[in-house]
Amino acid sequence: MANRHSTVSVGTSATVLTGTEFPNFIIQNKSGATVYIGGSNVSTSGVTAGFQLVDGATFEPGVEASKSLTGSTSDRLYGIVASSTANVTVLVKGKVLS
Repeated sequence: MANRHSTVSVGTSATVLTGTEFPNFIIQNKSGATVYIGGSNVSTSGVTAGFQLVDGATFEPGVEASKSLTGSTSDRLYGIVASSTANVTVLVKGKVLS
């Protein structure tokens, strides 16, 4: 199985990190800022505040959990920061579902 990775620059608008058609992935925050991850409406505060990924932290849902994050294999996982930008590395392991 192939591993693929990319580094995504996340800004103050929701930025796509990965699609849920990739059921096995790891996200690592490689910046000084906290990145909030969630759906397309993710924000840094309030009722749509995302899951906080602090500097150096990783997020790795299990295969089954990542498939059920949204219930759809065509959805996306987004990231946002409160100010400036942050670099997030996404490592996709295995094969694509679709």
